[in-house]
Amino acid sequence: TRGEIKALSEVAHVTAEEGCFLQHSCWTYWGHSGAPLFTENGRVAGLHCAWDDKTGMRLAQKLHILRSVERAIGQGAKRKAARNEAESSKRSLRGGQGGGE
Repeated sequence: TRGEIKALSEVAHVTAEEGCFLQHSCWTYWGHSGAPLFTENGRVAGLHCAWDDKTGMRLAQKLHILRSVERAIGQGAKRKAARNEAESSKRSLRGGQGGGE
């Protein structure tokens, strides 16, 4: 369906949580969470995530926020893999001595 972005919350001073969302008026229903919202030129701006029955306001998670979370998760996984590799190397160097092995 066609809708409009009601507000770009980054335009005003908002809390960190509010700054993560776009308000929109696209028709949504149960099961539409995760559906993309497109800009006029066909680019994905965000993913629908919630609505308020009382106000009719719908929210979408901003795409750049989702990408930053994805990067953070990837960096965390890389750090964990590096720690695991370092621990494995230490165990190999100890040769099972004094490490409770």
